[in-house]
This record gives sequence, structure tokens and C-alpha cells, in this order.
Amino acid sequence: MITTTLITISILYIVFVAGLLYVIFSGFLYGAMWMKLPKHRVEKMLKLSEVSKGKLVYNLGAGFGNVAFKAQELGASVVAVEADWFKAWWIKRQIRKKKLKNISCIRDNLVSVDLRRADILLCYL
Repeated sequence: MITTTLITISILYIVFVAGLLYVIFSGFLYGAMWMKLPKHRVEKMLKLSEVSKGKLVYNLGAGFGNVAFKAQELGASVVAVEADWFKAWWIKRQIRKKKLKNISCIRDNLVSVDLRRADILLCYL
């Protein structure tokens, strides 16, 4: 009984640590580390780029979508571009969960995406 419980706890611990290390260090696989932007910097970046209703915004290297979701709140149509499968999945999950209409996520490398339609490009790498 104790052995089975100990093995189960050990496996769960290893999976947790592996997942945590993946989230922290996956940037080495995709070219850039993820860093959460402070709220005041996100707001300043969106203000300087004049994000507003009717604009098409591409957020390159979207991470977990903080900038993309804030741009969407300002009324812009947003395309979040993220190479990391987990972060792209997370953004898509949040879009479905919040039932958002004018935001989408593309899982692709930012240099491979056609940016000709974009009014504004946001990139924090």
C-alpha cells in the first residue's frame, strides 16, 4: 500500500516538475523566452501603437495572450501568433472559454505568417 502510494506521488511530482520546466524553458526550443509583461507596459504599448476598433492587430510571439486579449478588449480584431504548441493551445482555450469573437490564434513561427493584412504588428521578444 505504501509503495504504490509512494510511486504514484513520485510520478505526479516528476510530471509536475517536467511540465514546469517545459513552460519556463520552452523558449529555447522556439527562439525566445516567455516573460510576462507588466500591465502598465502592455497599456503603454497599446496606446503608442494606437490600437482601436476596426484595426487588425497581429501579436507576434503572443506567449499566453496577455497583450492579444487586452488589444481585443480595445475593440481591435486580433490574430495571436505563437510557435509553442502549449501556449497556442492555452490562448485557443481562453478564446473558447470566454466566447470571444474578434480574436484568433495561429500556431506558427512568426517569420512564416503572412502579415500583409495587418494594420498593427505587436512584438515583444
